[in-house]
Amino acid sequence: MKLTQYDREAFVNAVMNDVPRITKEEVLPTLQADLLQAMSPEARKLFRKSPKALAWDYDHYITTDRSCVRFAVGDAENVSAILAPYKRAVEVRMFTWLADGKAVWKGSKE
Repeated sequence: MKLTQYDREAFVNAVMNDVPRITKEEVLPTLQADLLQAMSPEARKLFRKSPKALAWDYDHYITTDRSCVRFAVGDAENVSAILAPYKRAVEVRMFTWLADGKAVWKGSKE
C-alpha cells in the first residue's frame, strides 16, 4: 500500500504519541540530587547558597524529546557515570513494543 506524505506523518505522530515520555521536569530534580551527592561538602554548601557559582553542564540525551537539560556539576567526579542510567532509561523508552511483547528498535525491519 502506498501512503501519501500526510498519511505517513499522521501514522508516525500517532505512534510517537503512544511512546511514554521522559520530560525535563521529571529528570532534573533526581539528576541534580544524584550530582549533589557526588559533590564535596563545600560544593554542596555553595550550591545551596549560590548555585550559579558552580560549574554547569548540559545534555540532550536524557529526555525523550531531546530537550536541553542544564544541571550544576560543581566538583562532582564521574559525571558520565551518573548520567548513564538516565540515558539508558531513554533508550528503553524508545523501543517499539509489538503485540507479542517482543521489543525492537524503532525503524527495525522486523
